[in-house]
Amino acid sequence: MISEVFRVIHTADWHLGKILHDQDRHEEHSRFLAFLLKIIKEKNIHVLIIAGDIFDTTTPPPNSLRLYYEFLADVYHTTKCAIVVTSGNHDSPAHLEAPKEVLKALNIHVIGVVPQDLNDALIFFPSQEDPQLAIAALPFLRDKDLRTSTFGESQDEIRLNIQNGIRKRYHDIGNAVKQDHKKSTAIIATGHLTVLGATRSESERDNIHIGGLGVVNTDVFPELFSYIALGHLHRPQKVGKQEHLRYSGSPIPLSFSESADQKEIRFLEFSEGKLIKNDPIEIPRMRQLFQLRTSYSDLESTLNSFQPEPSELAHWVELIIKADDSVGNFHEVIEKLTVGKSYKVIKTLIESSSNSDGLRTAESQDGHPSTNLLGNPQEVFIQRLDQAGIIEPDERESLITAFAELYDIVTESRRKSF
Repeated sequence: MISEVFRVIHTADWHLGKILHDQDRHEEHSRFLAFLLKIIKEKNIHVLIIAGDIFDTTTPPPNSLRLYYEFLADVYHTTKCAIVVTSGNHDSPAHLEAPKEVLKALNIHVIGVVPQDLNDALIFFPSQEDPQLAIAALPFLRDKDLRTSTFGESQDEIRLNIQNGIRKRYHDIGNAVKQDHKKSTAIIATGHLTVLGATRSESERDNIHIGGLGVVNTDVFPELFSYIALGHLHRPQKVGKQEHLRYSGSPIPLSFSESADQKEIRFLEFSEGKLIKNDPIEIPRMRQLFQLRTSYSDLESTLNSFQPEPSELAHWVELIIKADDSVGNFHEVIEKLTVGKSYKVIKTLIESSSNSDGLRTAESQDGHPSTNLLGNPQEVFIQRLDQAGIIEPDERESLITAFAELYDIVTESRRKSF
């Protein structure tokens, strides 16, 4: 018999398969999932919600797929916890939904695309006949889910159409859940989007909608939702002053800009249709990321005096060195200075006043960052525009919007071919 109190875990943005400056994150993800399984057992969780970006790419490596499916199997075999999975902008909806019917038999519900009938995105616990909890499981809303492209639309028109489309989706699914709604039913909505007032980090892809125009206000969500489980932004946070509107954040730091963040999952309790507990459960730090700033002359003393407490896995360091352009490659020097240390320098930046952007990677020979942009065509396009240096600001923004729209059309056609 289900207890009067219904217990839920909210997590998101796992990004299985993530690579950080050529460093694999598999071991960190494996330890996180072991921790998550332990919490599910200890707290007798009824439902686990994963709000998008399970994988870092649409074609995750085999070991990441294995980690995901082994975790789902472990939850099924060792607990009575149901799982609700929604896709994010990094996921392939088709690949995520491929085993949907098989997983449903294991009490695992996958929503990769917005169903034609929104009732198919409603999941009731313990049953639809006597629901204590209803989940309105909306995935990342792609442009095709929100609007019809019209030739010659301005940026403001595109922005308004996207925002109105998002609002309509949430109000439509809110109206759908009302049909089975009782006072004693708590309602959770999921989302993978950017809400105005939230704080970003460097590791999110800003342009998840055309030209980055999909940022919404909190009023897109109807008031009937008891809690809104968000994904996409990697810092754990509430939005504004609304405690029930939350990003769980990523379980591990995905960039050095998140080095100071305490990662968490959200532990929720519902009773008689109300949210009665909304607490963080801190995720143990398996590996710490550090940013160190120093000058070339102080490099040796900085590295020798940096002695972080040992952890389960070696710490990773981003080293920013203030130096003259005449200084060559530091890698051999840094490698000798860090032998036997509890940390590894995985990225080195040179801070130089003679460069227009002030920073370049130590590997660069021409003063430009050697960051691999092949996975982000929009950034390649923007960088090419900036290198041209002869485009007026208004024209630049129009070109970026046009490219983003074309890129979305091509990406969507490729998804349909899978």
